[in-house]
Amino acid sequence: MMENKSLEHQWLLDRLEKLSVKEHAQLAAAAISRGQLKALSEKTVREPRQIYDGTNLDRLPDMDWSLRLKLASPAAPEGVWVCLPDNAIEDDDRPDELGLALRELRVQTVQECRLLDVRWSLPELSIGLDEYRDLADLIYDGNDLGFVLQEQGQGERHFLEKFRAVLECEHCHALKFALDIAENLNCYDYCPASETEQFGKEALQKQGGAVFRDSVLQGGIDLKAYGAARLEQQGYLLNTAGTGYIRRLGQAFRCNRSEPQPEWDMAME
Repeated sequence: MMENKSLEHQWLLDRLEKLSVKEHAQLAAAAISRGQLKALSEKTVREPRQIYDGTNLDRLPDMDWSLRLKLASPAAPEGVWVCLPDNAIEDDDRPDELGLALRELRVQTVQECRLLDVRWSLPELSIGLDEYRDLADLIYDGNDLGFVLQEQGQGERHFLEKFRAVLECEHCHALKFALDIAENLNCYDYCPASETEQFGKEALQKQGGAVFRDSVLQGGIDLKAYGAARLEQQGYLLNTAGTGYIRRLGQAFRCNRSEPQPEWDMAME
């Protein structure tokens, strides 16, 4: 229990340390008006979030943002954090995320800034500080990834689990490739590990109903193990977390941002 409390404490400190300029302003406003901190933290999502069970805090992705960039300027060399996606000017005409950061840095454009650090909401992705020559391009792509995560595939079932499983199977660590994958998720099939028993049952039913009319035969079949075996026979791979099976279909993968990739590597790492 003490270890979990320590993990929670460390997570909170880390999150507070990386608050963006806009989040600092929102937090201060909520604290001043009192009683609005709960409202500040409540956000609408299309798919139920994974729940913190007291032990899995470090494994819960936060889908309210895609990237956090620490930008610096000659006037503010210690830097400030910017949280993406930046939804630009809000309905009430308050300054947007990037606008607040630029004002804090006392610059007019992002080209006057220097990138100090990058943090990702998706652990599958990574980026070197010099990978993007133009900081504006990084912000543009980070924004698009944020919108992908917010839209959750327009309510597609198991969207996040499927997206992360494909990132892993494709050994994807680059932002542009991840954006192409998000636009080509129809090229993949996904089955949650929790549904392998149902998959096995349906596979047996397709072969004939004799097994299900015979209670002795039915009781002697491990449907979960059978379902997992059939998934593997059909080309599905179990991700390293053991939470889902993914396979590549035959549709053409369209690369709009990244370079064409070699044939899908069927070996998990």
